[in-house]
Amino acid sequence: MKATFDESTYPAVAEKSAEYVTRGDGNYRYVVLVASVIMQLCLGGVYAWSVFVTPLISDYGFSAAKTQIVFGVAIAAFTVAMVFAGRLQERRGPRFVATIGGLLFGCGYIIASFSGGAFPLILLGIGLIGGIGIGFGYVCPLATCVKWFPESKGLVTGLAVAGFGGGAVVLSQVAGALLDRGSNVLQVFRVVGLIYGVVVVSCAMLLRNPGAGIQETRGGVPIGNLLRQRNFWSLVAGMFCGTFAGLMVIGNTKPIGISAGLDPKQAGLAVASLAVGNAIGRVLWGAIHDRIGRIAIPLSLAALCMAVLLLLPSASLGSTFSLVAALVGF
Repeated sequence: MKATFDESTYPAVAEKSAEYVTRGDGNYRYVVLVASVIMQLCLGGVYAWSVFVTPLISDYGFSAAKTQIVFGVAIAAFTVAMVFAGRLQERRGPRFVATIGGLLFGCGYIIASFSGGAFPLILLGIGLIGGIGIGFGYVCPLATCVKWFPESKGLVTGLAVAGFGGGAVVLSQVAGALLDRGSNVLQVFRVVGLIYGVVVVSCAMLLRNPGAGIQETRGGVPIGNLLRQRNFWSLVAGMFCGTFAGLMVIGNTKPIGISAGLDPKQAGLAVASLAVGNAIGRVLWGAIHDRIGRIAIPLSLAALCMAVLLLLPSASLGSTFSLVAALVGF
């Protein structure tokens, strides 16, 4: 029978789980953590989408709306896929599910690279298939790292997903350099699909749960009970508002800067700055949550609100725009 939600049992569970993972193969947890961060660095490249917006518009006649539809579908597919991936990895383990995610992610970008610039194929490849791949790949490192580091859930989750936030730094710089040297945006998609797909699958092969010791200490929450909890819907509402605002900025950072008069390199720097702030924020807010608990959530949302309000007034100010973008990411 599944356990009911009882927050008071968490300290005892964490203590027992921490004792378990320090025995035997406990050092392997650092291999899992490193592999998880690298996986997230690759999957987080989706946050560099705004780098591709301008060449898609200029080279293939995309409208701004079409570029955002691709990004929006990717995020929606990513979100929905996580629900099924989470259930599947409980039954088949993280290695199997994350490998599927890596294959789908890589294949999605490769399909887009052979699209000839056709919107339906780019939407299918990067939006739908790539988005599902991100969802399958994203959830496994998080679930696995929490099991290996039960005593520091907030911090280790922050470290793992910092890679996802930082992934935009890497891809925005690499893609920007390739585009500046004359590479076609579809060629860049192919590079991402081939290299990132291989890296994600390779890291997925290193993921595994620590064993039965931890799973025996706590059960899940039945979905019916979860949907009746006020705390759950409060989290849904808060996370929806926060991620909606943040993702709108992430998908449009470079176009916002260019429309305000910045040159493409300055606007591209803002994309990288946002990603750096996002990576740092994921680690620090996780550590803060470990210290002060759930109050960290409204504090982070309040900080996001203030940062978003500063974005448009600073869009023409170069380095200030980059700083504000970093604050949004944070």
